Amino acid sequence: MNKSIGTVLVVAFLFRLTLLVVEMNFFELPDSGKDDRRFERLAWEWTNVNNPPTDQFSESGAGTFVKIGSALYSLFGRVPWLWSFILVVLSTATVYNVYKATYLLWNDRTQAIRIGWFAALFPELAELSAVILREVPIHFFLSLAVISLIKYWKYKKKPHVVLFILYTGLCILFHSALIAVLLGFGMGIFLISQEGKKKSTATKVFVFALVAGGLLVVNYTGFGLSKFGGSFESAFDTFESSEAHSVLGTAGYPEWMKMRNGITDIWKLPIRYVAFLFSPVVPFMIKKASHLAGIIDAGMYILMAWSYYKNRKTIKENKSAYLILIISMTLAFVFSLGVSNFGTAIRHRAKLLPLMLVLAVNFKALRKRNYLKQLREQLKAQQATEQDIDLNNVTAH
Repeated sequence: MNKSIGTVLVVAFLFRLTLLVVEMNFFELPDSGKDDRRFERLAWEWTNVNNPPTDQFSESGAGTFVKIGSALYSLFGRVPWLWSFILVVLSTATVYNVYKATYLLWNDRTQAIRIGWFAALFPELAELSAVILREVPIHFFLSLAVISLIKYWKYKKKPHVVLFILYTGLCILFHSALIAVLLGFGMGIFLISQEGKKKSTATKVFVFALVAGGLLVVNYTGFGLSKFGGSFESAFDTFESSEAHSVLGTAGYPEWMKMRNGITDIWKLPIRYVAFLFSPVVPFMIKKASHLAGIIDAGMYILMAWSYYKNRKTIKENKSAYLILIISMTLAFVFSLGVSNFGTAIRHRAKLLPLMLVLAVNFKALRKRNYLKQLREQLKAQQATEQDIDLNNVTAH
């Protein structure tokens, strides 16, 4: 392992471990105190009953996460610190996966190390590892899916498309909305050509069959869709039902942004999309001092989005990067539909980070380094040609 990434991983682990110690012994972190406490309590309750409940929650992605905790408790007793420590290790592994994916995508170790540092120190990514929430396993499996996607798309290693779908399926186990990864992938297959060439019909059919087959299995088995009513058909009704509930607290979206009138509210979708990615800055929703931390988080997404926009040509030229961007945008759209306050938006958009971070490279430095690399290769080729000419002259004499 490269020494530089080794340093990044040590810092990432210690940062997360410090946050865990703070959470366990001193005070609650911003994402703590609600869902994590419920997950931990349910895991212990399920450990102590012969027939665990089989309600909608137990069959959802949250239920999957709780069952893992229950299995852990059945082996070691009620040890929430151990559960959290495992999440810290998984989050540190995610940092490495993001580094590896960046290196595979751009073939530049300097930029990969830079993104590794970004992932190691990204506040929300680190903080989520110190509380008992399902974001960490989603980050881990999604980062593995990104690596497999790049190996399939960039290096034409077709077996990796199966691994990509497998890792995405594991993400869906923890949260239904991750089905959007497959939807974005399917869109990308038909929008992007590899190396300027049209994909063969066989390739299109193969990938379409995998994606469509996966979606059908999800729909008819209810795999990961209990939160959406158990199938795609009932998803819209479930969404409207959840929107009907008032959002408590000062972080809730304004009333006019909520979708409660069916198709006539379709004009609100772009606004909710922007709010999901950039609130509480865009739109500005700061109402008290505790909301100020959201400015830092939103600011990072604004900077990443601006970088993508400025360097859209470079991203589009790198077909693998373009595909990852399409998947990221699709996933953000699906999440934006079900979020009604910026506190939840901050946590849910963190799920996109394994995708977004690999695109957050320093494009100016990347282009300069690639230019210099090409120049060195040209000089070597020129020198080799001159040597061949000299040898030919010597032979002729």
